[in-house]
This record gives sequence, structure tokens and C-alpha cells, in this order.
Amino acid sequence: MAWTCGYRRAIVESDCLNLINKIKRRLDQNTTVGWLVHDILKLAKNFELIAFEHVRRGGNSIAHNIASCNVFSFSEYVWLEEFPEFVLDMASQEMCTYLQSQLKGLFAIKKNIIDNHQIRNIIQRQIN
Repeated sequence: MAWTCGYRRAIVESDCLNLINKIKRRLDQNTTVGWLVHDILKLAKNFELIAFEHVRRGGNSIAHNIASCNVFSFSEYVWLEEFPEFVLDMASQEMCTYLQSQLKGLFAIKKNIIDNHQIRNIIQRQIN
């Protein structure tokens, strides 16, 4: 998808450590996962620069939630500039949770002192 959109440099993140390790070690054995790794490595050759990185599920929760939604069925969706409301809602909630966890050690704050609506506006401004 990144190549089709004109990107020649990419960072691919996954919470599947086993797959990321196989890609990094170039282990394309004659197994189902091996053939997947083989195809990924073949496509990766088209990029000027590409990195494969593992992220914990907690750091990948928005992508995980989107992948878990039934709203997509088998269609392909690409968002380059504007995102659907539910994605912005997930991002603002995740950012709010993150900021609250960071602030707890510094200040005695009450739950939800950081307004989700304010966080969402900040994210939207960063996108634009």
C-alpha cells in the first residue's frame, strides 16, 4: 500500500514478534509463515529504505482495534489525510490515557481531568 501511494521509505510495525524476527533474519522457510515472509521480503526490495519493528500490543492498540472491527469485511480502506470519527475517537482516548498515566507520577490528578475532546482537537491540528 505504501508503495502504491508513492512512498519509498517506510517503517512497518507489528505486534507479532515472531513474524518481525523472521523478517529481520530473512527466514523464508517452506511453511505458511515462511511464504508470507518470502513475499514480504520480495516486496521490501522495491523500497529505498524499509524497517520492520516490533511494537507491543499496547503501543499498537489503534491498529489492533481497527483490524478487529467488523465494519471492514473484506474491503480495502486507505486514509491519507482525514480519518473516520471512530479512529479519531480511539486516538484521543489513547492519548488521554497515556497523558494521564504520565501525569499521575507528577501531580495528584483526578481521573478524566484531561478532556478527550481537547486531546482530539490537538490530534486533528497535528494532522492538518
